[in-house]
Amino acid sequence: MVPPIVFKAIKEADLIIYVLDARSIDDTLDMRILEKIESLEKKLLFAVTKCDLHKTFFRRKPAVFISGKTRNGVTMLKKKLISLSKGKTLKVAIVGVPNVGKSTLINALAGRHKARTSSERGFTKGIQFIRIHKNIMLLDTPGAFLRKRKVDDIVPFLQKNKNYIKEKLKLSSVDASDILEELAERWHLKQSGGGYNLNTAAAKLFNLWDKGEI
Repeated sequence: MVPPIVFKAIKEADLIIYVLDARSIDDTLDMRILEKIESLEKKLLFAVTKCDLHKTFFRRKPAVFISGKTRNGVTMLKKKLISLSKGKTLKVAIVGVPNVGKSTLINALAGRHKARTSSERGFTKGIQFIRIHKNIMLLDTPGAFLRKRKVDDIVPFLQKNKNYIKEKLKLSSVDASDILEELAERWHLKQSGGGYNLNTAAAKLFNLWDKGEI
């Protein structure tokens, strides 16, 4: 379920930046959010992050491709926002599922001029505002998509991303369960009584993914 606060931010914004993860486009593109944006006839711009980790062929436009490490693409995005403002205040909602690099992008756009406020007259409570330029106000909804990784999530996660993970970590296993066991063996995650601790292996894999280290 998409939190109502996200829909409210979309409604109040003039432009929506939808943040996606280059490593897993399909998994980070929520069609419910996209349909809401389109139904309100809002201007939409895609920001595809972590392009330094994985080359992607994203056909939706307009789109800006951003490196997770060098921040290449951030300056281009900021200039585009300033141009679209046409000298007036432009309210920009930043949306995206957890761990796609939304906060990193906001901080990169704001730079040293970051100034967050938790309330602003005329806006919905719960939305944070970050002014990155005299004419650009970002609308963020931190915590709206609180998601805790569970070990049970590892199998569907690997099924969706196994080819990418196999390539990055140079794995030989085919099935999701075998991939996890291969990683547990590589990381020496033995448990008392024999065998490998697959729960710890799953937690470590999620951590590497969320930190953008693979």
